Amino acid sequence: MKTRAAITNYPSVAVEPSDFERLLTEPVEADTTTSSRPRQSSIGVGTLAALRADGVPLVTYPGQVCGGLSPARATTDIGIADIGRSVVLAFDRDDQSPIILGCIRQEGQGSRSAPQNHVEVEADGTRLKVSAQEQLVLRCGNASITLTKAGKVLIQGTYVSCASSGLNRVKGAAVQIN
Repeated sequence: MKTRAAITNYPSVAVEPSDFERLLTEPVEADTTTSSRPRQSSIGVGTLAALRADGVPLVTYPGQVCGGLSPARATTDIGIADIGRSVVLAFDRDDQSPIILGCIRQEGQGSRSAPQNHVEVEADGTRLKVSAQEQLVLRCGNASITLTKAGKVLIQGTYVSCASSGLNRVKGAAVQIN
């Protein structure tokens, strides 16, 4: 005896009752040559590896085709502090480019607010501003410039030269030489 089964969006087909059970349990191969349906987006976990100079995040993830760092778009603010963290990635169905949905919190990690001893860097192309809460040190070999929270500026080096083509002013409550 033949039975007709109607499946939504597909034409009715005549099947035997035993065939119907087989149809429900066997995997179906999709016809990719005439499919008008878009590919499904997928979600995975990757690692934020770096930030390009223009701020574009670079990620790595399992199954990556190019094998290097892939540029990604992001739905949330991503900063230098996030480098090395695991990120949730969605892949655009059209070009399979990664989109960062967010960072995965580690156990015991609180809110996204900055830690107490953080350093801020701002750059607008004309000015670079570096801020620290307690102390900022610029060091190159044996030379250093240290700025402290108390307002001290300490310059150290094996040879320190101060030259000016205009006025060279040394001003303070007291000036001590040697």
